[in-house]
Amino acid sequence: MDLIKYNSLCNEIKENEDLDESDRLIFYELHHAIAKPNKEILYRLINRQLLFKEGDYFYQLSEEERIQILILLEIKREENGLNRKEYEYLAYVNWKYAKKNLSSFPQIPNIIDITHSQFMEQFVYNDQRSELYSYLIKSLLKIFSYYKLENLNLIVGGSYCDISNQHPNDIDLILLLPKEIFQNDWQHTISNKIILEFKINGIKKIDLLKLPEDYNLEYFMSFELLTLLGNKPLVKKTELIVSNDYLLRHVYKLKYSS
Repeated sequence: MDLIKYNSLCNEIKENEDLDESDRLIFYELHHAIAKPNKEILYRLINRQLLFKEGDYFYQLSEEERIQILILLEIKREENGLNRKEYEYLAYVNWKYAKKNLSSFPQIPNIIDITHSQFMEQFVYNDQRSELYSYLIKSLLKIFSYYKLENLNLIVGGSYCDISNQHPNDIDLILLLPKEIFQNDWQHTISNKIILEFKINGIKKIDLLKLPEDYNLEYFMSFELLTLLGNKPLVKKTELIVSNDYLLRHVYKLKYSS
């Protein structure tokens, strides 16, 4: 009976049908029990859940399913390595539940509150940095106008906040938007326009991400975006990742007014 149920669920996944949580948990359990489980189908299912998370901040898995995915991704990591998205999610569930081998994963950075003038004094110190910062200011003017905001908080990180890097290629930031605005703008309309407008010779000069201003690390997207801004992988990999080392960097929170 277990094999019949397992094969039935495999077929549903092959047909791109969305399994509900109870069926997904049954599938994970049967995967451990079946003599010759279908690993390709298993990781197709897991990656579909990660894709849903990428598109929906509020899409949330139960603790039971998270821990099942942690176990399964650890097995895949040891056998063949992970893709980038799988590795990021393993970092998240490892940080949340396992608390082991944390040096192999990106970490949540220290967020430092800083004034506009302090930020300029510390980071806007040459022509290239000034040019990138001017793109940021122009972007903020568009954002204030589009969302009709009077105040806006943002987090800046990445290579621009590495003071030893005299020539960063871009400026990475997370807009912290009121929850209602964040929920109602899934098309990222203004963000995409800004990224395209300040793309020069095929290179993005502004990398614009978004979170609700009351973001919560219970949600994977919060962990993912903050660790993206606050960690520099020493080796850039997208596939077959078994381990990596990261340089942890500070990120900075600023408040602007229209």
